[in-house]
Amino acid sequence: MKNLLLIALLAFTAQAFSSEGKDTAQKICYITDKEMSNLARKGATKETELCAEGDLLVFDSRGYDNRNVAVAMARVCEVSSITMSGEKTSMVGICVYTGKTLTLANEYRGSKK
Repeated sequence: MKNLLLIALLAFTAQAFSSEGKDTAQKICYITDKEMSNLARKGATKETELCAEGDLLVFDSRGYDNRNVAVAMARVCEVSSITMSGEKTSMVGICVYTGKTLTLANEYRGSKK
């Protein structure tokens, strides 16, 4: 069920942003649970360093702290592009990367994986 949901989200997002007509090809960058935590808390991750503005980011939290997904996405995603779906303790999110990381206004106290 989770794989079907992820495939549906990817298909929807790819179609939604394919009509933008950008000159460079988009990549899909997968953000792991550990890197998602680093991104949410510190704003730095090795996965986003390999991505460029306009690439698709896929966040997949399988049974871990779902707060990391929301905070990580808020820091690096175009707000209008965020698509999230969840089932019990799992959360999947897809968005378009802004190419920069927003700073936190206050301390984030989420998962420290």
